[in-house]
Amino acid sequence: MNLSIPCLALRLILLVFLQAASCQAATAADLNYYVDPVNGNDGNPGSLTKPVKTLIKARDIVKTVNASMTGNITVFLRGGEHQLSESFVLGATDGGRNGFIVSYKAYPDEKPVITGGKQITGWTQVSGKNYWVADVPTNAGFAAYFRNIWVEGKRAVQARSGFVTFHPLAYDDPATPQVRDGYIVKSVDVKDYTNLPDVRIFQGGIFKHVEIAPLRMLPITGSETAIVMKQPAFLDWTNTYTYESPYTLRIINAFEELDEAGEFYLNKATRKIYYYPRADENLRTSKVVAPAVDVLLKVQGSAGNPVSNLQFEGIRFEYGNLSRMETKEFGRSQADLYSDYTAIEGQLFLQYTDNITFKKCRFEHFASTGIYLPDNNSNTLIEGNVFNDLTATAVLIGRDMTPSATANTNTTITNNVIRSIGADFYQASGIYANTSKNLTITYNDVADVAYFGINQRYQNVSTDFVGNTQIRFNRVTNYATASKYGFGIGDEVAGFYFFGVQNSTISHNYAQYAGNKPIAGIFRQDQYGLNNTWTNNVADCKTCDRSFSWYNLQTGGVTFSTNYANVDGEFKDLPTATNSNLVIEKNAPAWSSAAQAIIDGAGLQPAYRYLLNGFGADVYDKSPVPEIKKIQWSNELFSDLVSKRVSFTKSTDYYRKRWGGVYTLSQGAMKMTSPTFGSAIIFRGAIFENETIRFNALFNETATGKQIIAFRAENETQHYGEQANYNVQITKNTIELFRRNHDGSTTTLIGTNGVLRNTITYTSGLYTSSQLIEISTQNQTIGVKIGLRIGDTTWIDVVDTTPGYLTNAGFLMFNAGKLTGTMYISDPETILGTDNKKTDIESVLYPNPSDGYRLHLNVDELLTKVELVDASGKVYPVSMTRQAGTYSIQPRTVLSAGIYYLKAQATDKVNMYKVVVK
Repeated sequence: MNLSIPCLALRLILLVFLQAASCQAATAADLNYYVDPVNGNDGNPGSLTKPVKTLIKARDIVKTVNASMTGNITVFLRGGEHQLSESFVLGATDGGRNGFIVSYKAYPDEKPVITGGKQITGWTQVSGKNYWVADVPTNAGFAAYFRNIWVEGKRAVQARSGFVTFHPLAYDDPATPQVRDGYIVKSVDVKDYTNLPDVRIFQGGIFKHVEIAPLRMLPITGSETAIVMKQPAFLDWTNTYTYESPYTLRIINAFEELDEAGEFYLNKATRKIYYYPRADENLRTSKVVAPAVDVLLKVQGSAGNPVSNLQFEGIRFEYGNLSRMETKEFGRSQADLYSDYTAIEGQLFLQYTDNITFKKCRFEHFASTGIYLPDNNSNTLIEGNVFNDLTATAVLIGRDMTPSATANTNTTITNNVIRSIGADFYQASGIYANTSKNLTITYNDVADVAYFGINQRYQNVSTDFVGNTQIRFNRVTNYATASKYGFGIGDEVAGFYFFGVQNSTISHNYAQYAGNKPIAGIFRQDQYGLNNTWTNNVADCKTCDRSFSWYNLQTGGVTFSTNYANVDGEFKDLPTATNSNLVIEKNAPAWSSAAQAIIDGAGLQPAYRYLLNGFGADVYDKSPVPEIKKIQWSNELFSDLVSKRVSFTKSTDYYRKRWGGVYTLSQGAMKMTSPTFGSAIIFRGAIFENETIRFNALFNETATGKQIIAFRAENETQHYGEQANYNVQITKNTIELFRRNHDGSTTTLIGTNGVLRNTITYTSGLYTSSQLIEISTQNQTIGVKIGLRIGDTTWIDVVDTTPGYLTNAGFLMFNAGKLTGTMYISDPETILGTDNKKTDIESVLYPNPSDGYRLHLNVDELLTKVELVDASGKVYPVSMTRQAGTYSIQPRTVLSAGIYYLKAQATDKVNMYKVVVK
C-alpha cells in the first residue's frame, strides 16, 4: 500500500504535465505584451516582468510582429490610469492578420482606465465669494476649450442664467445684409457680461435646441437690449426653426451667472476656471477633472485597406472632450446631429474597419457620443458594455444621407447597459442608427436618456441600404428626460422609433414612459417605412395618450400584430399599414401572462445582469432635479421697433430675366398691435431664390375699437417629422396687403375695403416646413391663389386648387431656407395627358451646388415607380421621396445638359414629362 501511493502521485503529476505541455503547444504562436502605466518603461520589451509604459509603445511593438501572425496577439493593460495626451490611433497595419486577432485587454482582476482627462489642482477660494478659482493653462496639458468638468465623477454644468424671455420678433440691424441679427430681451433680465467671447446663448424648442455665440449686447431702447448673434449660425437656426411660446433663452458660461452650486465658468483668455462647489465637496481634496482629448480611440483604415480583427475587452474609457463646439453651433437638427447634419463626434471612432469588437468595457464621462461608426464599417460587435454619463448618444451608427456603397453592415449591439444619455445635449438618444444594413440590437437595457430610447432614421426616403434591422428583447425606460430641464419634447419622441427603414423586425421589446408630456407613441413607425413588422412588444404608459403609432407617408407592408399596452394606439393612413390584435390591458401593472413573459425576457440576458451592479435592477434618474431659476417677467409689451408701414426692407431688388438672383422675405413682414388685447401679431418671411417679391402691410396702430373689430393670433404647432404647420388668423375690417413686383409696380392682395384677396402659403425649412397664413375679414375666410412671376410674362400659380393629378404648376422646395431646385412647367394649363400617352410638358431643371438636381411633383395618387431616361432610352437612377403629397425626385448621378424624360408610374397609368437640364 505504501508503495502504490507514490506511483499514483507520479502518474497524476505526469498526466498534468502532459496536459500542460499539450495546451502550451496549441497556443505556442500566441503572443502577449503588457502595458503598465505605473511601473512600465517604454524602453522595455513589453513582457510581463518588463512591461512598457504607454499604449503607443505597445502598438508599435505589435506592428513589428503582426504582419505574419500565426496566432493571436494580446496586449494586456495593467490596472491604473493610462493617460492620453492625444488620440490613440490604430490603422490598417495595427490589426490582426491571417484570421487572427489583436486584442487590447484588461489584465485579469485589474481595472485599467484609458483617460483623456486632466486633473485640476491648486484651488483657492475667491475672497468673499462662494466660488473657487484655479489655473488651467494649455501648456500644462489642458484643452483650449471644454464645456464640461467632473468633480468626484459628478458632472458640473457651465454657469447659466435662468430662462430669459425674448421678443418673438428678431432684432434687425440695418447695417447688415441679413434680416435676423439676434434676440431682443428686457435689459433687466440680462447682465453686463464682461467677457462675451466666452458666452453662448442656449435656446430650446420641440426636439431641437441650439447654442450659438453672441457677438455683442446692444441697448436699443431705455428698457430693451439686443443680443447680436454670430452669423451665419443664427440665420441658419432661425431659417429652420420657428420660435414658439414661451419665447425663452439662457445665457451659458457667463461669469456673472456663477451663482449656484455645481456651476463653473471657464475664462479662455486668462486660462482660469471658477467653480461653485456643492455642499459635500471640498476642493482641497476633491478630484476635479477636465477633458483634454477629443477622441480617445480612433480606429481608421482607408478604402480597400480597412483595419481588421481588433478586440477591446474589460477597459474603462473616460473623460473625452468635444472642443469643436468652441467654434460650431451646437444642436439645431434632430436627434444626435447638429448644424449641417453632421453627427456629434464619438470618443471611440471607427471608419473603414472590419471585425472590431468592444466587450465588457465601460464608457463614462464623455462630452460627446460614446462609439461612433460613420461609414464603411462591417462586422462590428458591441457586447456587454456599460455606457454612462455621456453628453450625446451611447452608440451612433451611420451618417445622414450616406451613399449606399459606404453604409455600415452587419453591426451587432447586444447586452449593454446605457444610462444618463444627453446630459447636456437634449436631442440625444440611447442608440441612434442612421445608414446601416443588417443591424442587430438585442437584449440592451436603456434608461435615463434625453430623447429616443432606440432610434433608426434615414432622412425622407426609404432605401434598400437602410434596413434588415432586428430590434428584439430590449428594455427602454425613463426616456425623454430632457423635459425635466424645461426642454420641449413634443410629438416626435418614442421609446422605439423608425423612419425610412425597410424589411425590419421590432419584437419582444418592453418600453415604459413615466413622463407626463405628449409623445408620438411608445413604439413609433414614422414615414417611409417599408415591410416592417412590430410584434410581441409591450408598451407601458399610463400618462401618455398613445402606445403604438404610425404616420405612414410613402410606406407599405408595415404590420403591427399581437402587441400589448395599457393605453390605446394611433394608426394613420390605413391601409398602407395594418394593425391586428393590439391587446389593451388598462389594469397593468397586473399584466397578462403573455405580456409579463415579454417584459421578463426584455433587457440583459442572465449572464450580463452583473453589469447592473451599482445601478440597480431598475435604474431611473432619482437625483433631485435642479430648480430652474425663475425670471419675473413684466406684463408690459415690448416697444414697437417696427414702423407703422412694415415692409420687407431687406428684400433684394436684384433679378435677371431668366433664372437666377436671390430675393428675401424678412421676418417681421407684418405686425399689428392692439391696445385692447395687448398682444402683437408677427408674420414671418423666408428666403427664396430667382425672383423679387415684397409684401407690405399697413396698420393704424392708434386705431380705435371701431376700426379694429377684433383679432387673435393662434400659433399652434403640430410636428410631423421635419414638417411644422403654423396658423395665424386675423379678423380685421381695415387692412392693406400688396405684393411689390420686380418692376416696381404693386399688385393688391387685400384692399382697404376689407375683402380678402389671397391666402398666402409658402414652404421653407430643413426639408419641408410650411406656414399657412389665413387672413379673415368679418369672420369669413376666403381661399384663392397667389402667383409667382417667372421672367417677364409667365405666371405660375404656387397655390392652385384646380382638380387634377398635378395640382401645382410650380412647386418650391427649400433646404435650410435656400431653394434646392425648381421644376418649371411651361404650360400650366396642360397638366396631364391621357393614359399611357406622352405629354410634352417641358421642365427646366437647375443645379444646386450642394444638393444637386431635384424635381418636385404634386400628385393626388400614389406613384409606384419613377424613371428618368434620355432620348436613347438609357435609364438614370433616381431616388424618390414623398411628403405632404409632393414627390421629390432626385437623380443619383450627375446629369449632362440635354433633354430627358421622367416616366411616372401610377396604379393604372403612366405619365411622361419632358425635362430640360441646362
